[in-house]
Amino acid sequence: MILELKKRYDSLDILKGISIFMVVWGHLIDSENILFRYLNNIHLPVFFIISGYLLAGSLSRYPCECVFKKKFLHLFIPFLSWSTVSLMLKAAIEIKSNSLSLKVFYTIFLEVFIYANSAWFLWILFLGSCLVIFYEKINKRKYLFWLFILGMYLTVPNDILKLGKLKIMFPIFFLGFLINKKNGERWLNNKIFRGGGIIFSVCTLGALYFIYNKEVYIAFTEFHIPIFTKNALWYLYYWTVQLSGILFGFYILYPLLKKFHLENSLKTFGIFSLDIYMQHLFFVNYVAKVQINNVVFKQIVVIVCAVFISLFCTIISKYILHKIKLYRFFMLGQENNIKRLNV
Repeated sequence: MILELKKRYDSLDILKGISIFMVVWGHLIDSENILFRYLNNIHLPVFFIISGYLLAGSLSRYPCECVFKKKFLHLFIPFLSWSTVSLMLKAAIEIKSNSLSLKVFYTIFLEVFIYANSAWFLWILFLGSCLVIFYEKINKRKYLFWLFILGMYLTVPNDILKLGKLKIMFPIFFLGFLINKKNGERWLNNKIFRGGGIIFSVCTLGALYFIYNKEVYIAFTEFHIPIFTKNALWYLYYWTVQLSGILFGFYILYPLLKKFHLENSLKTFGIFSLDIYMQHLFFVNYVAKVQINNVVFKQIVVIVCAVFISLFCTIISKYILHKIKLYRFFMLGQENNIKRLNV
């Protein structure tokens, strides 16, 4: 099925390819579009559960110190590098409009590094990995981990360094870790579980069309709602939707796209998902969007643009950027030109 031992990593790359394409697609459409809420609730949870799953495999083969070093190299260094590029681009735009000042530059710096608005995904993955490594390192004193997690949810501010996103995404990340560690693949491949997963995901995502309050949802996804308030049920709601999105991606999107023989293209997108994730933001943020009035035609154009952007980022990365040692080190966290590892 999905996580067969022999083709496990190929399958995960295909799922990552589906998710990264949905990221590009989602960033090209307006947040008012109903598709936006569906794409947003599928692609990120799939990325995080896969990342947690792969981390468990790494921790089973390598010491915690080695895995931490790899994560620092693969996630934290690219976070700093891509954030620096974002800072320079934003500053260049301000210079072009003759509005750059020390105060404006300071504001941009806060937005990029302190509030992690440009490459938050890498930063949150790094923090989530550190938490799981800590969980593994303390062995039998797991209560220290859960006390730390409780303290994080109670005291850590949501806006600084996008830590609110860590509170939301970490349970899914940790679930992926447990699925691998506890051999939970047998449940994913179970026919009864698969059938229940399909029904659950379709019903939940269907209900999302009706159970939706834009103002509260935006406040929640921007993490302005503390977890221990009268609105705490929104956390449970969001985790439920995340789980539903994961099951929908695993059991419906994955088999459907394989029937159209798109797995090789999606696998390639998955392999170059980091490149696509960061490079596509240039198109989204710095290239003017085409204004089209016809709704149907506009959606077709958006999908075509998402395909083009994903292909362009993949091609330029594979044949040009990955041949540059500085790019591989700073933007991808690769020490040298070695085979990609799922670490």
